[in-house]
Amino acid sequence: MADKKIPMRQCVACRAHKPKKELIRVVRTPEGEVKVDPTGKANGRGAYCCNSDDCIKKAIKRFPELEVLR
Repeated sequence: MADKKIPMRQCVACRAHKPKKELIRVVRTPEGEVKVDPTGKANGRGAYCCNSDDCIKKAIKRFPELEVLR
């Protein structure tokens, strides 16, 4: 039996590739709201960030209006 593939995502702050479940997803909904998506399944454009204080601060500084969610 083949090993199950683990989905990998890249942190917008540190650019590290990590398993999807280890990252926080921030999503912009079709209505224009920006919110954290704990399930990873919300509709809308999403970006991933590590769950560390340094990466969260860096992502906010780097993308103050979450331009990555254009």
